[in-house]
Amino acid sequence: MLRCLRLGVAIALMAVLPACLLVRAMGRASLNVEDGTIPPGFGQPGQVLLVVLMGDNKSVDEHTRAGFEAYRGPYRIVSPNDLASPALADMSKYRFVFAHMGVHTVVTGYTNTAPGHESEPVTLVHGGPGYSAQTARSSQFAMTDRKENKIYPGPTSSFFRAIIDAYVDRLNEIVAAPGNKPAPG
Repeated sequence: MLRCLRLGVAIALMAVLPACLLVRAMGRASLNVEDGTIPPGFGQPGQVLLVVLMGDNKSVDEHTRAGFEAYRGPYRIVSPNDLASPALADMSKYRFVFAHMGVHTVVTGYTNTAPGHESEPVTLVHGGPGYSAQTARSSQFAMTDRKENKIYPGPTSSFFRAIIDAYVDRLNEIVAAPGNKPAPG
């Protein structure tokens, strides 16, 4: 029984892992200043990224915290209430925020549930009575420029950890760029 369970887990991981890697790579490719997903000016010396844990989704908060352990720039984990704190009022130091924007439910297709039609393929067209919507949940993260009061929404995905990791990968590249390193001594 235990062997079957392990095999089942291994098969499930083999199915999900490539999807996560693909989402991470696609997310990383779409995260840049040119596409409006990374704020211009991010990563300058002296800046500290504020990473918000929303508190309404324990899993997202845990993965956000764990994902940012790989971030090589300065950051601070905060709650939404902390953003109004006088300790974080310095907009040159605490200018940028990373946060989960929420979970969206999207319709991916419709299934005919009328008797005798259960085996028909999912369609993108609503066929009227007897059709039920097939949905997927998708998370979105964004960066906010507090100084400019502007939100830079990122891609959405059901694989929210892959999106977090894609952000961390891209943000690490930005903070490591030669123009973004503090001057020596």
